[in-house]
Amino acid sequence: MSEKDLMRAEQMLPSNLFILPVSPTPVFPGLLTHLMFTDNRDIDVVNQAIKHGGNLGLILTKDSAEEGESYDRTNLYEVGTVAKVVKQIKLPDGGVHVFISTIKRFKVRNFLQSGPYLIAEAEYLDDILPGDDTLVPWTRQLYVRDKELRFT
Repeated sequence: MSEKDLMRAEQMLPSNLFILPVSPTPVFPGLLTHLMFTDNRDIDVVNQAIKHGGNLGLILTKDSAEEGESYDRTNLYEVGTVAKVVKQIKLPDGGVHVFISTIKRFKVRNFLQSGPYLIAEAEYLDDILPGDDTLVPWTRQLYVRDKELRFT
């Protein structure tokens, strides 16, 4: 495959993303991780994203919303992470366990309302890495530490 055949990520990622607010921990690009949802609204957003190519926009909430509260775009940060749904497992209690591969950061250009779903027009951001490649191990360390804190 030549360089001419290669495509930038922005060319393969959709310009509009179904938005799924996440809290209390941000999701970083470059990870394979999982999320669990029990709220029907969140499950609907995941299902819609799967129907339209499997890409989700994950944006951290400024304040933790209670389950069942409406999504409020003023309570969301402007930068999030696009993730590809790799696998969805339906749980006996009605919830879902979703495995995702986080791809790239994006900035919200504009929020669009499409029925009950919050959709964002995305501008994909390039990561600026330091020359000595120390950012990747630190990001992984933060992820591991977060996991330890959640399950202890």
